[in-house]
Amino acid sequence: MILPARLPLVGNRYTPFAYEIAFKGLNLAGASILSMIRLYPDAPGEPLATFAASLSVVADNAVPTSTITLSLTEAQMRALPKAGEPGDPTELAWDITITERAADQTDPQEPARGRKFLPLFGPFTINPGVTYA
Repeated sequence: MILPARLPLVGNRYTPFAYEIAFKGLNLAGASILSMIRLYPDAPGEPLATFAASLSVVADNAVPTSTITLSLTEAQMRALPKAGEPGDPTELAWDITITERAADQTDPQEPARGRKFLPLFGPFTINPGVTYA
């Protein structure tokens, strides 16, 4: 069992967001990745945003490293809600779930159906901006 770790993320409202997370010693080839932003943990309804997630796996001396890049477009960042007084940062919540491929899965088009775990969660802070067009 992997215990989740708290990872605060920070983005700027008027720019795209991208963040790389490396899992050394874990081969996630073929895994399904889902990561969302909500107003607060367990907030009901649709998420405020869903990250685009890309995955790469490389091995160094037979030790795999899986790197996940989470990203949001500038339009997604602008659409996230503002909270507090004008000019205050906005704090939302995010997490990521990973579903590994089952050992018997051979079709790369089939969605992963192996072990599902949540390795990371935390606040997603949006810094207000001054320059935007």
